[in-house]
Amino acid sequence: MTLTVKALSLDLAKKMADAAEAKALEKEIKIAIAIMDNHGNLKYYRRMDGNGSINIRMSQLKVSISEEEFTRICFKSRDVNSNF
Repeated sequence: MTLTVKALSLDLAKKMADAAEAKALEKEIKIAIAIMDNHGNLKYYRRMDGNGSINIRMSQLKVSISEEEFTRICFKSRDVNSNF
């Protein structure tokens, strides 16, 4: 059995960050956005104006802790035909 894993492109990482920022603007919150590759390495980082200080390592830790929860939310959203 061969497993093929595609690399996360910079273009896709930027699109993901754009979607996250749009959702944050909709909810009127300021966020830091860290997009990690499948190895947990930073691919793209953006911090909105007015956001409190947050560093990249803190974002990596949050991702590692919340990856399972995020995946659950994404799949649940697809089930209800959400645009998320």
